[in-house]
Amino acid sequence: MTTEILVYFHPEVQIPVQEAVSLINEVQRSWHLKVDESLPDMKIIINECNPHILISNIGKSISQRPVIYITQESFNDSWFSHEFQNISVISTYGFTYLGTGFPLVSYIMYQMAQSILFFVIGKNEHDLFHLCHDPAIGCLSDLCSYKPEIRLGMAAGALCPRCYETLNNLGIHEKYLADLTRILNIVARSPNAADASNSLPYKRKSDMISILHISDLHFGSSFRFQPRMIKSGPTPVFQPYGDLINLTELIGSDLERIATDSQLPVELRMLASCVDIIVISGDISNSGGRDVALPLRKDGPVDEYEQATEFLNGLICKINSLRESEGLLPIAAGDRIVAVPGNHDVNWDTPSNSSDRFLGFAKFWHRLTGSRDYFDCNPNEIMDRKVINIDGSQIAIVGFNSCTITSEPVQLRNIGMVEDSQLAFCERFLEGVPDLIDRKIAVFHHHPIYIPALAAGVEDYDAMLQAGKLLSYLQEQKFDLILHGHKHYPIEWVHNMKPYEASGHDNWSEPVIVSGGSLSVGKKNLPSSVPNTYQLIGVRKTRDSLRSPCVVIRRKFPRGDELYGAHFEHDQVTHLGKDSLSQSERNKRLADLINLASPIGTGESMHQDRSKRYQESGGWMIVHRYRSSNEPDQNYDISIYLIKKKFKKENKMLEIKHKEVEFVIYAVGELWSGSPFKVTNPKNGFELKLSAYGPFLCVAEVHFQDNSTCRLERFIDFEMVNL
Repeated sequence: MTTEILVYFHPEVQIPVQEAVSLINEVQRSWHLKVDESLPDMKIIINECNPHILISNIGKSISQRPVIYITQESFNDSWFSHEFQNISVISTYGFTYLGTGFPLVSYIMYQMAQSILFFVIGKNEHDLFHLCHDPAIGCLSDLCSYKPEIRLGMAAGALCPRCYETLNNLGIHEKYLADLTRILNIVARSPNAADASNSLPYKRKSDMISILHISDLHFGSSFRFQPRMIKSGPTPVFQPYGDLINLTELIGSDLERIATDSQLPVELRMLASCVDIIVISGDISNSGGRDVALPLRKDGPVDEYEQATEFLNGLICKINSLRESEGLLPIAAGDRIVAVPGNHDVNWDTPSNSSDRFLGFAKFWHRLTGSRDYFDCNPNEIMDRKVINIDGSQIAIVGFNSCTITSEPVQLRNIGMVEDSQLAFCERFLEGVPDLIDRKIAVFHHHPIYIPALAAGVEDYDAMLQAGKLLSYLQEQKFDLILHGHKHYPIEWVHNMKPYEASGHDNWSEPVIVSGGSLSVGKKNLPSSVPNTYQLIGVRKTRDSLRSPCVVIRRKFPRGDELYGAHFEHDQVTHLGKDSLSQSERNKRLADLINLASPIGTGESMHQDRSKRYQESGGWMIVHRYRSSNEPDQNYDISIYLIKKKFKKENKMLEIKHKEVEFVIYAVGELWSGSPFKVTNPKNGFELKLSAYGPFLCVAEVHFQDNSTCRLERFIDFEMVNL
């Protein structure tokens, strides 16, 4: 059943309102917004100062159906909107001055979504304050005491998980929450001012590159999704092809699921719909291509690497389909896939240092990308290295071959090692790439560090040889992210171990390390209770000291034999790491500050400047006091006023002659209706009384009786406490 909501508006906002109504009606079916231009005397009603009077007056002139009214007039409390019973009034006053980057129609849609939520819950707005977030976190329920923070909620495109769960527990049906999320999605995808010059339909709302990290596929006898034997014997019977799980479809559908997950912020959903790079950290096959595999489809390949190639080509098609829906260019295997060999990609029966050891992997890479780089080369030269330009950011990726160890006994083959020659090769590569590399990513197969959950006996292993040397090298080269696989155990952490000499300065990085689980190995080759997993990893293209540079979305496939109808499920979302500015960046910022700073001088000149400012102000200063507000919906009541500065006679530098004030004009911002305010009553220091729910700047123009003027400034904050 569709609920009808009447929409009234001030004539000057007719075009954006009608566009917003059309878009909302197009993307959902729970509510139908009907524009009505017949509401009488609305201008008179809007001129009422108190929003509650305004709402009750509107209520007398309309039916009992839910009503939204959009006006250009402001509320005296500077709120965006007010709701009462079945009425919502939205003010567009001052929105264009907030600098959100969103067009007015998006703001109207966003506020309408809030009104619809209010109607669905059916409570007074005072009853809903427990849902509010202050400060804002990027949710429809943000209070926005600092009004420009509304852009966070508009860009998020969803309710936060807490609000989603709370509303669900209140009995709000999933259908309504899903339709509400569709409206918010449209808001988040609105073109803004920065997109005007972009040739794409709109700019992605995430400043992250998206990496799809998969590892330990084990195509062949250990592949989980191959046909199962139904009947053994001389002519065994296997599971029909129609009952097989298609791994390409499995991941493709899961990416779509993430991209439309209403409980994820839009920045994270964009990682699924805008995959930029695919990383495969080894063990693509189970036997280096030597064993014959069961075909995964009728007349399908029986070569492990051919099956892997078919899977990856299909996966790229799925990814490109999602990218196309976002207006992004397609990716190609040769440009955007990074793969390294694992110990199961090696033919250990061939002589040491023979290129034949990696012949299967070389053929796979040739099938996938067309490159013949790995044929007839030394194993230590099997290194994938490239610089990828993503939206103007330069991302350097180096894939190391950690499977070159030739020592005996046999179990040492599983330990892995990145040899010195590869580090030297990497160094030469980095010397030849552009200076302005934004991020560096390393990939190899084996574990670089001991993981307690995988503790093993002395006959087994925990980390590769020379792991400390490798990690120190990558830190010294300022790598940001390290990806690997091998033990089928997913885990993420920040590697912040530094030598004593490196402490206290920033020429060593603290990379995020992501250990990939196995995407598709069978249950018997998984650690106890660990499922099949893959990761979506977001890495910020530019350094930001306030936000984590890396986020990992981990997905898991349920264990067990009942596969039909199963799909990947949410495991966890982890934000990791921190960015610090380099010394050169800090020096540049310091130089910029010095250049911008006014040359005040020191010592005596500063006293002279201080005296001059007192003389200009006629000995007056602007101050403020505040208290908690007793008014509904307000945080603080504020008093802003002038005081006379009293000077000691012995202070010769401050021989100030007080001027008499005629009147004061206070400018507190256009979000207050009536600002700037003119105060002519000298009582209490030409006092101005206001209510607010966030800090702001007040500029006072003081007019003296001798016809001179001066300007005083005061930042009105609420942080004064006893020390």
